[in-house]
Amino acid sequence: MDELDDAERRLDEAEESAVPETLSGGMRLIEEEFPEIPSLIYDGPFSEHIKDSRPKLLESEPLVSEEEARKAAAEFLGVDEDELEPMGLSEGIIPCYYFSCGEMTVEVTERGGVVMNFISSYAPGEANMTAADASAIAASFLAERGYDGMSESYHMIRGGVCTINYAYEQGGVLIYPDLIKVSVALDGGMVVGFESAGYISSHTARDLAGPAVSMEQA
Repeated sequence: MDELDDAERRLDEAEESAVPETLSGGMRLIEEEFPEIPSLIYDGPFSEHIKDSRPKLLESEPLVSEEEARKAAAEFLGVDEDELEPMGLSEGIIPCYYFSCGEMTVEVTERGGVVMNFISSYAPGEANMTAADASAIAASFLAERGYDGMSESYHMIRGGVCTINYAYEQGGVLIYPDLIKVSVALDGGMVVGFESAGYISSHTARDLAGPAVSMEQA
């Protein structure tokens, strides 16, 4: 009887060890077949290199304190400074101070004190506005905050929110990497989101030469 029990025990141990061996063998096969997952070969506004590049807009800007960043966030959102609760400083290519303000969270760059993002958790009700209405509100929002020369590229509507994508325009040339997104709730026109990482990363003074050929020649 002891010999039978011992044989059953060895069988159970063999079955238990078989699963991890199969898994580890499968993982080794994946590593051999796919030793490295490359980045997409793409050079558009959403490409991988954008988030890894040094922000051109902030290159010559000084570092700001948390209080200075808080003031910049308050002015941008149109609220009192004491309504903003500090949430710390992030690291990365573009270090930012984080603040919360009711339903909103806002990021302000440590260098230059520029608002890079803000988002609201506001849940819109039934839509009573069109995309054109939202676009007008977003354009006015940008102009009031000093973003001149922004040209609307396209918009998306999801969950009662219209997000309008803008690119900087200079001398009739659309500088597509200089991107800003503004999100507007369609139940009343409240701006519930702003994103300018592309603009901060890419925007700089440019000396644009004229086209080498005419439109007819092209």
